[in-house]
Amino acid sequence: MVSTDSPPEYIKYNINTEFINSIKVLVSKNKKFLFTYFKNSFIILMQIINGRFCNMCNWIGKIFLVRIFLIVLVTLSVFSTSASADYHSGTTSTGGHAKVNYSSSVATYGYTTIYNNAINRWNGISTKVSVKKASASYTTDTYYVGTTSVADRTGFMQPMGTRGSVCLDCTWTYTRIYLYDNNMDKFDYTSTNRTATAVHEIGHSLKLDHTPSSGSTSIMKQGRTTNTYPTIYDKGQLKAKWGN
Repeated sequence: MVSTDSPPEYIKYNINTEFINSIKVLVSKNKKFLFTYFKNSFIILMQIINGRFCNMCNWIGKIFLVRIFLIVLVTLSVFSTSASADYHSGTTSTGGHAKVNYSSSVATYGYTTIYNNAINRWNGISTKVSVKKASASYTTDTYYVGTTSVADRTGFMQPMGTRGSVCLDCTWTYTRIYLYDNNMDKFDYTSTNRTATAVHEIGHSLKLDHTPSSGSTSIMKQGRTTNTYPTIYDKGQLKAKWGN
């Protein structure tokens, strides 16, 4: 049965924002290497301009090389202002203290216990962070369950501002979390898998980003998991974002 307020099939979202944030992650993880690389490139570029490696280069070619170098340098300086790769910059209207409301679709699809358990996983980690159920208001996060035609998508967090969806590093007024029952059924998700997905999406609503695929164990890694609790790494990132 499909709830009357199940999430929309198409959610307006800025794909360019996802791409830019992916680049920010790459840069923030490799700043030392990148700056060394561009420093050495600059030295070589100056040698080319001075004619050491290219006595026959005309000035048009030299000007072109300078322009390319400056474009890359400016791009690097913009991206390298990103915060930690594992959480987003900016804040929310309630800080780290999220207030949430369940849409009627949660009960319709039988996900009340799953969401309740997922909420509890994030409480008690930091005095600066809490997730509590509350009456619906303009700054209240809303949780949904429904279906989607997007292949392989089992959950989604959508940050919202005063005029609609916003970028991941912006200030958020509230968020929407969607769990997609049809895809979870398709992949034979157990109750544990569904809870893990809910915990993951709530982590996003607290400004946590995807943890890189390599490295520390984390509930914020993409993919199916039976782990339903934030790990030591996740707790550290949450505290780094909001405080102890």
